[in-house]
Formats: sequence, C-alpha cells, structure tokens
Amino acid sequence: MTKRKNLPTSSIDSGLLSSLLKISEDKSKSSGVNVNSKSGLAKLMAAENLDVIHDPKMTTAAFDLKTRTVYLPIMKDMTGYMYDAFIAHEISHALYTPDSYTKFEKKTKIPTVFLNITEDVRIEKLIKRKYPGTKKDFHHFYKTLSDRNLDFFDLKRVNFDLSELPFADRANLHFKIGPFVTVPFKNKEEQELLSIAEDAETFDEAQIAAKLFYEYWAKHEKDKKSQQQTPQQLQTGKTQGGTPSQAKTNQQQPSGNDGDDGQGDG
Repeated sequence: MTKRKNLPTSSIDSGLLSSLLKISEDKSKSSGVNVNSKSGLAKLMAAENLDVIHDPKMTTAAFDLKTRTVYLPIMKDMTGYMYDAFIAHEISHALYTPDSYTKFEKKTKIPTVFLNITEDVRIEKLIKRKYPGTKKDFHHFYKTLSDRNLDFFDLKRVNFDLSELPFADRANLHFKIGPFVTVPFKNKEEQELLSIAEDAETFDEAQIAAKLFYEYWAKHEKDKKSQQQTPQQLQTGKTQGGTPSQAKTNQQQPSGNDGDDGQGDG
C-alpha cells in the first residue's frame, strides 16, 4: 500500500472499526452499502470534487488535508448510518479543519491528542448545524460506541470506573457517548473547560481549548501514578503522520510521555 502521510483521522474512527472487527473478522466484504452513492454523498457534502477511496485493507477512515482525499474502509456489518457518520465526520474536517492542524504539535509542543479532542467537538457541532440529518447518524454511531460489551475504549482497565481517567479522556467520552454513559467530573474547573471546548466556533478557539486541556493535565494529573499517560489511550486515531493502516496498530501502544515525534497514528 502506498504510504499516506498527515491524515487527520478522527478520534473515533478506528475505535468503531475495532468494535466491528469483534463482530466479524471478514474485512473484505461490504454490508451492501452502495459505495458509489456514498462517494457522491461525500462530494456533495463537501461542495468540492474530493477524491474518495474505499479500501477494504484500511483499518480506519481518514481525510488528507493536502491531497483532499477521503479514505473509507469497506467492512461487513457496517450499517448505512455508520457509513454516513464516518463520511460526515471526515467531511467536517474537509470543510472546517485548516492545514495548520498538522503543525499544532510542532508549534506548541503539546501532543496533538489534546487538539484531536477539542477539534472533533467543534467540527461535529458544525457539520450537524450544516446538515441536521447527520444528528441521527451520529446518535446511532455513538450508541454503538457506548456498548459496554464491545469496550473499544478499553474501559475494563479501570474496571469501568471513569473517575480514574484523566480529565481529557473523560471529556472525550462525554462529548462522544455522554448521552448513553454517565461521565463524572470532579470540580468547577473541569466543567468550565468542557464549556470552553463546547463553545468553540473557530479553529483558533479549538486550539485554545486544547492548550487549556493540556495545562490542566500537566498541573493536576501528569505526575499521578494512576494517570501518568497522556489521554492518548482513549483516542482511536491521531492527526499527525502515519498511514491509515497504521492507525489501529499504533494506537494500541501506550504513551508514557507527553511528547510526539511527529509520526503519530493515522
């Protein structure tokens, strides 16, 4: 497979695919979804002639900001609303995420995982506003992700006690599966940070929220033995470097530091 770099993969993409892999190990067959119609849907939503590649070898969906290419997996048991949620998320990157996204970590020395969380909140809000019909797709999408039996967020490692997770991890869960799972927050400062991320309308505001998330982690959680890692373990795709096929494999490796070599997952 040709190497594809700098694909801004969402924090949910390969996680959903991980859950689907647990349902079926046949990755070569589609669920009967018309991929040609989905390609057309992606182009219409983006209002540009994007390249759309459906690849059964891929383990995640992704969008390449530079080549304007959407990469989508082909998998058995992927329902229409799941496919549409994938498309909506990646097209929201196409519409709203600037090229400077990939330069965030180098510029700020803050792991991109923090921006991955806050930018996903922003772009999904904007795509739902632009295309209200996607609200139903995302609802079903996240309902699938919240299935405790699938546990693609690997919450068994904390015995499903979400209070043991770093704030950024809990925020990520709140914004994605909050309607289906009660996510605890510990103080007023955490609630205020949630509001800042939720209210972000511009990319600059998403970056500010990411910096505040990082500063909170560095001040309150970085040195705690139970929370030494950055909140990368709940992210199912990072946004800087790597190839789509690497995203799921690399993401399973724990991060013991708060840095990045510029060659992250997906």
